[in-house]
Amino acid sequence: MAGGKVGYSGVIRSRQPELCAVRALAYHLMHRFTIEAVPFPDPRDVEAWLSAALFPGKSSTTTNISYEVQAKELKGMLADLEMSFSKVTHIFRVGGARHLDQYGVDDSVIMRMGKWLHQAMYTHYLTFFKTEGLLAMGEWPHAQAKDFGHFWHERFEINVPEHVLSTVYPFLKELKERLLRVGAVLPSMKSIVEVLEFLAVVLVQDAVELLSQELFTEHPVHVWLTEDPVVG
Repeated sequence: MAGGKVGYSGVIRSRQPELCAVRALAYHLMHRFTIEAVPFPDPRDVEAWLSAALFPGKSSTTTNISYEVQAKELKGMLADLEMSFSKVTHIFRVGGARHLDQYGVDDSVIMRMGKWLHQAMYTHYLTFFKTEGLLAMGEWPHAQAKDFGHFWHERFEINVPEHVLSTVYPFLKELKERLLRVGAVLPSMKSIVEVLEFLAVVLVQDAVELLSQELFTEHPVHVWLTEDPVVG
């Protein structure tokens, strides 16, 4: 949705919520806009909407977190885990490629997922994700066979009421009301609302699963959820 345009891509939830990047994004948005109460971008202000950074630095909400800050944080985490790597921020690309390889995903798919293929077909008409690649990244069985028959977890069945969604993402209700009043100025605005609704569901479902296993009980999102009278 860069530049306000609707893009074509794909994500998948992980079999293990503690490893799920979709869940991590949902938590990040809740921590930023709900717990820290940072104002959500106003869709009526197109310039502010387009300039808002998803992962901002400390100095400005329109400036992305710097490489230096990312590298410093990662080095600290790796040191805590007693892990040593010659690369820092690049370890995600290395690790992703090796992870797919271990799942038996074809080299051409790994190259496409890592954007090491730059033919016009991928850069203009298709995208860089592939079904078996997404399944493997989510650690779902039989990924290389593109078998979605195993893509299920009991936490996906947890029903999340509308009032709970509005509690974890209070900015979502106001965003939807503003778009109803003024309309979607950019094509991506309606899509972002749908993504946020999906992320709110993921957040609650995965939090229930993690808390049932007593994992990360002191995480700010989990503390907030357990103490909130509506959700907890």
